[in-house]
Amino acid sequence: MPKTATKPSEAENDTRKLPAKNQRQSVSVRLSAAEKSLIESYAKAQRRSVSDVIRFVALEKIEAEYDLAWFVEAKRDHERNPGTVTHAEMMKKHGLDA
Repeated sequence: MPKTATKPSEAENDTRKLPAKNQRQSVSVRLSAAEKSLIESYAKAQRRSVSDVIRFVALEKIEAEYDLAWFVEAKRDHERNPGTVTHAEMMKKHGLDA
């Protein structure tokens, strides 16, 4: 993971700026009529709300990009230093000592 992606922002460290835990916030998104219709149709087919569908898709996209960043970093590390490492070594490298 890129180092900047793992560091919390100042806003995250200042609890006065964050909503209460589990409190939902709303976001407005501008869509064309066709985009709105497509999302509504998909949500209906999935028996989910439009809000749930948009939330799920957005978070999945972000997670996929983080996963890709981890992969690219791991591939780069392996190309620089080919070989194998144990599970314990990998956990230690990423600060996940068990």
